[in-house]
Amino acid sequence: MSYQIIWSPQANYSYQQILKYLQNRWTEREINNFIERTEEGLSFISQNTLLYRYSKQNDSYKSVVTEQTSLIYQINQDKVELLSFWDNRQDPEKLNV
Repeated sequence: MSYQIIWSPQANYSYQQILKYLQNRWTEREINNFIERTEEGLSFISQNTLLYRYSKQNDSYKSVVTEQTSLIYQINQDKVELLSFWDNRQDPEKLNV
């Protein structure tokens, strides 16, 4: 079964912010690598929602996209809702999902 991926406004915003950051500081190669790794991760999630680490505290899952970035998502019946992209260097206490 393949799960539908739904982007929350926060997930879309945080993803766009990361792309802007990469455009200002890195090359097209790194931008494309981030996009490809994100798409690959979303493909894995849509096929196997329980593949990544679960947090009981937030009732969410965390997928590491790159060493610096993680994707936080929840499962709602037959849909996966992307909640936010997270900079792993930030204080985890600030993560509000």
